[in-house]
Amino acid sequence: MQKKNYHKTLNRRKGWLAFNGAGLLCVGIIFAFVLCPMNKGAEANATTSGSLQVSVKSASNLSVSLGSAVEISGEVDQFTSGATTLKVQTNNPTGYALYMTTEDGTTSLKNNVDASSDKEISSIMNDAVGSDLIGNTWGYSIDQNAITEQSTFKPIMADGATAIYTTNLASTLGQTDSYNLGFGVHTDRTLPAGVYSNVIKVSVVANPW
Repeated sequence: MQKKNYHKTLNRRKGWLAFNGAGLLCVGIIFAFVLCPMNKGAEANATTSGSLQVSVKSASNLSVSLGSAVEISGEVDQFTSGATTLKVQTNNPTGYALYMTTEDGTTSLKNNVDASSDKEISSIMNDAVGSDLIGNTWGYSIDQNAITEQSTFKPIMADGATAIYTTNLASTLGQTDSYNLGFGVHTDRTLPAGVYSNVIKVSVVANPW
């Protein structure tokens, strides 16, 4: 009987030890987990980043210049013309447009000698080759080539609402776009002798971009 009790007691102690050993093991694991987190990345410093776009819009530069006044010695019943040089320079990437107006808002050349005269040289109504202009009419032509009687002439623009020339390209860096701005006239015998004139204004406008 004593041996059996002894073994029971020993078994109970072993069971207690086994139970408490397991309990200690569990506590030890939890304790180790608390002290030694599994997240390795926590040891590194936290970082973040952002980005932004920087842009600078450069202003467009424009310049235009005209040559000397155009003086045409008209021949009766014959087409004659004269031209001047028009130069433009710009850094605008989308180019520019040229506009033309007359100083007095009319499209005619008026007699400077006799202001009372109602005779004048009227603008042509439609595009025409120079040699086809009719009596007492005039028109303009703009081209990078020379202006001749075979050039196409257009009606004079008095209000400046329509561009006389457009380009979608900027001037070559450091260079100037050069054009010939010409005027053609055909007078007949009904026109009194005199000097017929008007003032032409040319402006250049940068295209939007």
